[in-house]
Amino acid sequence: MLTIQTTNEGFLLHWQDWTESAAHQLAQNADIQLTAQHWTVIHAVREFYQQYHTTPPLRVLVKLLQERYGPTCGTSLYLQQLFPPAAARQIAKIAGLPKPKKCI
Repeated sequence: MLTIQTTNEGFLLHWQDWTESAAHQLAQNADIQLTAQHWTVIHAVREFYQQYHTTPPLRVLVKLLQERYGPTCGTSLYLQQLFPPAAARQIAKIAGLPKPKKCI
């Protein structure tokens, strides 16, 4: 098993340490089996972070996904089904990004 350094909440200490193997491990810790749909979201979030240096809030992510992939992929319900129980938090965690600022 891969050894990755995380915070006490399970977020990577350094987002640059992220790999797809790390994502699989982080997803497994959350009982999520990654599919192509998950990877689409994960890569979009990482691209957003690299461009804006912040983890996108859920509303921004939904709008981004709608623009790129259409209305089916760009809904909060769709993301909630892929990344339960808290989509924004789980997506950021599995994508190796910092905890979103508005997450409790």
